[in-house]
Amino acid sequence: MKNLIAGIFAIFALFALTFSPVHAAGVVSAPCNQAALQSALSGGGDVTFNCGTATITLTSPLTITQTTTIDGGGQITLSGGGTTRMIEHTAGTLTLENITLTNGRAQGVNTDANGSAIRSRYQGTAPTLNLNNVTISSNTTNLTSFSGGGISAYDFGGAVFTQGGYLTVTDSTFSSNTSTNSAGAAIHGLRSDIIISNTTFTNNVSDGGGQGGAIYVDGAQPNNGVVRITGGSFSGNTAFNQGGALYVHLYQNNDAVTIDGVSFFNNSVNGGTNGLGGAFSGGNGRVTVRNSLFSGNAVDRPGTADGSGGAFASAETAVITIANSTFTGNRAEGISFNANGGAIYIVNNSQQFQIINSTIAGNFAGWVGGGISSSANGRLINTIVANNTADNGPNTWDIQQQCSAQLVNGGGNIQYPPKNPNPNFFNETICASNITIANPLLSALGNNGGATQTMAIPANSPAVDAGNQSYCTASPVSDLDQRGYFRTFDGDGDGAFTCDIGAFEFSSFNITSAPNVQPRINAYTTATPTLRWESLAWAMNYEIQIDNTAGFNAPLAFTGMTVSTLVNVPTLTNGVYYWRVRGLPTTGAPGAWSGTETFAVNVP
Repeated sequence: MKNLIAGIFAIFALFALTFSPVHAAGVVSAPCNQAALQSALSGGGDVTFNCGTATITLTSPLTITQTTTIDGGGQITLSGGGTTRMIEHTAGTLTLENITLTNGRAQGVNTDANGSAIRSRYQGTAPTLNLNNVTISSNTTNLTSFSGGGISAYDFGGAVFTQGGYLTVTDSTFSSNTSTNSAGAAIHGLRSDIIISNTTFTNNVSDGGGQGGAIYVDGAQPNNGVVRITGGSFSGNTAFNQGGALYVHLYQNNDAVTIDGVSFFNNSVNGGTNGLGGAFSGGNGRVTVRNSLFSGNAVDRPGTADGSGGAFASAETAVITIANSTFTGNRAEGISFNANGGAIYIVNNSQQFQIINSTIAGNFAGWVGGGISSSANGRLINTIVANNTADNGPNTWDIQQQCSAQLVNGGGNIQYPPKNPNPNFFNETICASNITIANPLLSALGNNGGATQTMAIPANSPAVDAGNQSYCTASPVSDLDQRGYFRTFDGDGDGAFTCDIGAFEFSSFNITSAPNVQPRINAYTTATPTLRWESLAWAMNYEIQIDNTAGFNAPLAFTGMTVSTLVNVPTLTNGVYYWRVRGLPTTGAPGAWSGTETFAVNVP
């Protein structure tokens, strides 16, 4: 019996040892210094602060080897004092929230120059690093030398360095970080999956041997690896070689980088031996850009070397799709034959790339392809290529202003102006076979709703209702424009519901109805639109019907009466609706129903 009881106690002890929860590490209180913080971290779990607004200056890295959450409450700054990295993370899940990391430094030979703020690296297990509402600013890596043997300067750098792990960044800010003689001043990823959302990257610099002014990625996790950036912006970032904002090199065909709803402003590549991609450079695997803006980005290598791809460049094999995106004001500077693709530069690619429902306008190249420079191995669909320019170096040829090669026409494309009619230039070309030559009447870049700026088109633009509808409804366009607004409208009032060409979908916002008006479709960006109509002298009330079918078959989405000539509709879900109104006299039969109109509720 004693042995049985002892055995039972042993089992309970083992159960308690194995399944006991991780206890909170505690609260850091005065004195709020490195010793107090490292002590709180020793047990793992949750660490919070009772320090008020405080800066804790570190003289050596904090070591994290087990699952830990550090929440600064929006009041705590960790500083490396310009001499040390702040966090060394080698195991478990580390989550940082509501905290600032600044003035970290990682300097020296090889891996000593990785992660000036945080170094998260594989040491037998894959580490997970989560950053939520974190500010990473003014951190510096300085690679003094490297050992060679297949290693290059591109293997080092980053305020945040992740190796063989998983990094998630949400609602955070990276600014004024520097990687000297190395790559990726804000984030440096080595065979890690990286997911970033609603985060800003501003004025980060990767100089010397650098690639990726803000972010450098050398491979994701093996097999179906993911690099995904959603929302947020990159502005004023600079690299020395490739990818003024972002450089991503993948290894497997099933690995993917996705950029969705991101704004790239005024990023640049200056100097170096490659000179590619003022905002983005990279390839291999699958590369998808959608719902994004590239404006004012530039690539330039001073002298005669020059650079290509003012906004986007890929000189590697990849499956590339660009959809619902705007490229404007980007520049591939220079006077040599290397200054190509003011907006987009795609070469060395055996896979056919696709550009769908995009607007490529007002970009510049020093040689050819003010809009697009590529091989002919590409497909253009529902895209505007307009008012791009190319200097042709010191020559006066005036050719290949819009595109350097004729692409496959997938339907619904516009080019303006046409190619140079001079027959002496055999290599002058249009952007796609049988492309429509017409002025799309683009407006200047502006805030037209949605998360990113767009170039609007007016009602009389030839791009209105001229798209290839099958591509508009299919992925990756999915019946939405760059702003996230519905695409399928009858913009020209001919009764046919067809999408527009380009990244912006035109629609009228003035909904007015009266007897015998002609049907048309309009858009609302609120779930509670206001409908208006003309008054009738004899009507004492008005009856309104709203339905999601033209037959107004019960049950109706909304029905009601009002004495005014407007109604504030109760909350509706996203979709296309039909509506009509009729007058009701004091006595007698109702008046005739008005003509049927349509509107779309579209809340991104």
